Amino acid sequence: MTDGVKPLQPQQSSNATSSSSLSTPPPPHTQDVEHGVSETSPLYHRNLTDFVAPQKITSISIVFSTIVIFTICTIVLTLFLHGLYEKKKHQLIREGLVWTNLSPSSQCLRYNTQEYAAELAGVPIDGNMRQWCEEKQITIHGIEFKTPAYCTIDVDKSAATVRVYGHWAVDSDETSCKTLWEDFRDKGCVFKGFRCIEARMGNYQLPWDNWREMCFMTLADYDGHHFDHLDSCEFGIFTLAWGVCPKMRRTMEMLSDDKVAAIGKEVIAKLARIPNK
Repeated sequence: MTDGVKPLQPQQSSNATSSSSLSTPPPPHTQDVEHGVSETSPLYHRNLTDFVAPQKITSISIVFSTIVIFTICTIVLTLFLHGLYEKKKHQLIREGLVWTNLSPSSQCLRYNTQEYAAELAGVPIDGNMRQWCEEKQITIHGIEFKTPAYCTIDVDKSAATVRVYGHWAVDSDETSCKTLWEDFRDKGCVFKGFRCIEARMGNYQLPWDNWREMCFMTLADYDGHHFDHLDSCEFGIFTLAWGVCPKMRRTMEMLSDDKVAAIGKEVIAKLARIPNK
C-alpha cells in the first residue's frame, strides 16, 4: 500500500440504514402522510409576488395610523378654533348692542306697574335677532333687568327695514299707574253686618281694556277701614261691601267660612238690585 493513499471504503448498500438517518426526524409532510393528514396549503408561497415581508407590513401600518391620528387632530383643532371664533364674534356683537328710545307705555299693566319699551340698536339682521334681544340687559329706574319680558320684531317691507323691540314690566313707584278711589258714596246697610260703599276709580290711564284688573288690585281706605280688594267691579261703579258696619264686625268674625261665603253671595245679589243715585 502506497504511503499517503487512504484505502477505499466499501460502499454501503442502498438498503442499509445509517445510525444518523435513524436519529433525524422525517420532514413535516412525511409526518402528515403517516398520520393520515392531507395538507390544503403549500408550505411555501407558490407566487412570490403575493408574499409581503413582515417589515413592509409594519411600515404600512405605521403610516396609516399616523394619517388617521393627524386627520383626527386636524378635525378637533378646527372645531375648537371655530368655537373660539363664534364665541368671540358673539361677544363682540353683544357688546355692540344698545337699547335706545326707552319710553313708558300709555297703558298700565296693573296697579303701580307700567310697561316700558325700547329699540335694540346694532343688532345684526339674521335669524338670531330675537335671541340678541332676549340676552341684552337694561337698567330702568335703578332696577336691572337681565332679560326683557318679551321681544317683538317689526318688519317694514316697504322700507326694507327690521326693528327689534324689548318690553319690560316695571313696578318701581310708577305714579301714573297708582290708581285710587274717589267720590265715596255710602249706600247704607243692605244686610245685617254689611254696608254698601260705592266709589269711583281715579288716576286711570286710557285705554280702558284692563279696567277690571286695575279695579280689583287698587286698595281702598274708608272710614278707618282698609280693604285689600273689592267685592265687585263694574264699569263706572265700584262697590265695597264687606263688614263695614262696626257694630256687627264681631258677630261676622264668629261665623264659619261657609256661612260668611253664603252671606257674601246674598249681599252681592242684593247690591245688584240697588238703583244708582
